Amino acid sequence: MQRVHDAMHDIADHCAPQTGATARPELAHDAQVIVAFAQRYPNATFPVDDETGRTLSLLLATRQDLGRCEPEAAARVDQALPPQFRAAPSAGLPERR
Repeated sequence: MQRVHDAMHDIADHCAPQTGATARPELAHDAQVIVAFAQRYPNATFPVDDETGRTLSLLLATRQDLGRCEPEAAARVDQALPPQFRAAPSAGLPERR
C-alpha cells in the first residue's frame, strides 16, 4: 500500500499541464503501480491520509489527475476501470488498444 500512496503523491507533485517529457516515464510508472494494485485488489478499502479509499475511487482520481498532464497514462488507468466508469471516447483520452 505504501507504493500506491507514494505513487499518488508523486502524481500530485509532478502532474501539471506543463509537465515536461522528463516526468512522463515516472508518471507512467506511477500509473502502472496503481493499475497493478487495482487488478490485484479490485474491491479493497484502505486508509489514505485521513480518509478511507476504495479501489474504484483510486482509479477515478488517478485518471482525472493524469488526464491533465499525461493522457496516455490516463487512458491506461481508464481501461482498468469497470466499463460503466470508463471515459466516453469524446473525453479527450487517447484510445488504448
